[in-house]
Amino acid sequence: STEPPATRFSKRKLRAYVDGLSGKFEMRRIDEELYYRCLELDFAKDFVRGFKDAKHFLNRGIGFVALRGEEIVGGASSFLRYQQGIEVEVSVRTDMRRRGIASACSARLIQASVEMGIYPGWDAANIESIRLAEKLGYRIKSGYTAYSVPSF
Repeated sequence: STEPPATRFSKRKLRAYVDGLSGKFEMRRIDEELYYRCLELDFAKDFVRGFKDAKHFLNRGIGFVALRGEEIVGGASSFLRYQQGIEVEVSVRTDMRRRGIASACSARLIQASVEMGIYPGWDAANIESIRLAEKLGYRIKSGYTAYSVPSF
């Protein structure tokens, strides 16, 4: 797991990641239309499915997606929400990786969370996630063993 950036949190760095996406892709906050579109995409379902419906997501969740034209190609969102924060979910379509989408959308989600006064919790599940979290300003706090159970 990671701890949030405190005094080392760089607003300038986050802004640079968000600005780095402009011109290549459009970033949009997940609204009702995008909520339903995310549910249709395997890589984007977890952006919204931790909430019972669109209304619940719009009231309690927060997320941003990158679009190429009208096509969702990646994003970052609240996998779940608790009283003082969110658990960050990041995903980019396989063929669109390594283009700054995860960095930009994650940076924007962190900015929005801080503006709302909520904790953007990051639970890195793999080395790529750890690297992205560190790049955005998180520090590794501790590790643990996680198990994946296939759904039936």
